[in-house]
Amino acid sequence: MKRIICLILLCCMLVPLLSACDDSVGDSTVNRNSAYNFKTDYQYYYHGLLSGGLPIAKSETGYYFFLPTRFLYYIDKESLETTPLCNKVNCLHNDRDECDAFFNTFLVPSDIGGSFNIQYYDDSLYMLLRDEDEYGQFVGASFYKVSLDGVTREKLIEFDHGLSAWLVHRGYFYYTVEKYSDEIETMNVYDSFSIKRVPLDDLGAEPTEVFNSKEYSENTDNCDRLIAYGDYIYTAVDPVPQEIFEKFNETGKWYMSTDDIKLFSINVTDLSVNQLTNPDGEVNPPEFYNGKLLYSLRNSDDNSKLRYYTSELDGSNPVFIKEMELRDQLFCNEDQLYLENSLKNMVDEVSDDYDEIKILDSGLNVTSTFKIPHAFSIILRPQDADYFIMFQSIGNSDMEVHCIDKSKLDKMNGEEVEYKTVYSSLKDRPHSE
Repeated sequence: MKRIICLILLCCMLVPLLSACDDSVGDSTVNRNSAYNFKTDYQYYYHGLLSGGLPIAKSETGYYFFLPTRFLYYIDKESLETTPLCNKVNCLHNDRDECDAFFNTFLVPSDIGGSFNIQYYDDSLYMLLRDEDEYGQFVGASFYKVSLDGVTREKLIEFDHGLSAWLVHRGYFYYTVEKYSDEIETMNVYDSFSIKRVPLDDLGAEPTEVFNSKEYSENTDNCDRLIAYGDYIYTAVDPVPQEIFEKFNETGKWYMSTDDIKLFSINVTDLSVNQLTNPDGEVNPPEFYNGKLLYSLRNSDDNSKLRYYTSELDGSNPVFIKEMELRDQLFCNEDQLYLENSLKNMVDEVSDDYDEIKILDSGLNVTSTFKIPHAFSIILRPQDADYFIMFQSIGNSDMEVHCIDKSKLDKMNGEEVEYKTVYSSLKDRPHSE
């Protein structure tokens, strides 16, 4: 229950999380190619440190996405034709025991937080699959390498437990290992968690511990926070203070932790750890733009404003950029900046079927706007430079997936965005009223 409440609160907290910069940042001399390498780097633009992620991986020719049913589909980048990753003739692609497009992922893919389901790396796909006994009971998890056509599946390493978070980045497989707290009988609190890594070409080697939360907090909540960019891995520690344990033991009720989340960068070259700090306030989880970190501060003299900063990738040399409204949410990849105010309808009680997205230049000037249907799930991830891939849940069990060509967005001039429906579970039957 606490995890659900945390997710709800995080949606509200996300208002200050996503950042931007002015002209000085846009003129950065950082070589972006040194910060991001498509072949070998984690696809950060589909995931956030606290905001979850999308069950999507991009290859050089197209996109792979998971349905909540764990069936994997492929979108050709040029034609936008979508096909299940199955070569069987006459397959209906709905039988998990027969269809090759089914992958029993460890976590259920979700359009609103499906992190850690699939990753592209050097012309292959990587997944963590669930191991089951003959009765369908969980007995562990296995890390797989899968060919881009889905034909070849190679089991690389087995675990007798699941992994809260994992990723592949620059030659290494990183994953978290958690230790439950002995002080309280709840699945919500951990004594600690560690991040380990092992070379991708020698997964049988002894893992190296690159981070341990015990050095920064006696107890912690959540161990599923792990992203990578450039020469750094990023994680978060959510301290659970002693008084929370005492309240729980007295009342049997769980209380929210009030301590600030601590953010860390880990240099993948020398394994040095640096806490992301700023003398002006607590740092929100960062975004990445022009080879640097972009973030806002939680503490401000004016609660209706947020202060935005840029810094080096390890969090050093913070530079103040601009102050903006609290409810404006900025999200970006290396080349694109967007702004949304998702709280407008809810807080101002405005009835609107569309969300307005603003396109910004590096000085935070609006260059164009477009509207997307409110039913589309964007979860404030910038995605790649070419397409937005949007998920739309319909009723209790149906889903559609839509592609938005980003090259056309600057010509929308406030109009509803153009999109193509590339998948629909309603395709072969009429819509229900």
